[in-house]
Amino acid sequence: MTAQVKDFAYLINTIGIGKIISPIIYLIMTLALVYFLWGVLGIFNDKDREVAKTRILYGIIGLFVMSAVWGLVALVENTFNLDNRPVNTGGSSAGTGGVYGPEPDYQGQIEDIMEDTIGGSSPY
Repeated sequence: MTAQVKDFAYLINTIGIGKIISPIIYLIMTLALVYFLWGVLGIFNDKDREVAKTRILYGIIGLFVMSAVWGLVALVENTFNLDNRPVNTGGSSAGTGGVYGPEPDYQGQIEDIMEDTIGGSSPY
């Protein structure tokens, strides 16, 4: 029996791409940091100074590229709602609610309190 793919977000959540990519990004960023630090420590050795400068440069480039990839992964997750947050798709006029659901009815609560306390309705 095969499962139907409902949409892109369902496919990604089912496979768990974020659970696979995030540890790989952390690993590569750690390797880039270690490579950078290896270059920093090698700069004090006179005979390996040029090699150390190259390691520092490539380490910085690696950290920058992996930070950009990490940002792109976060952008894709937020764009396609891959982090399983509830999204309110109803209503687009002001006051109908935000991303996380409808706003509470404060006016109704105020009127209830006014009715209970002074026996009248709110002037608002």
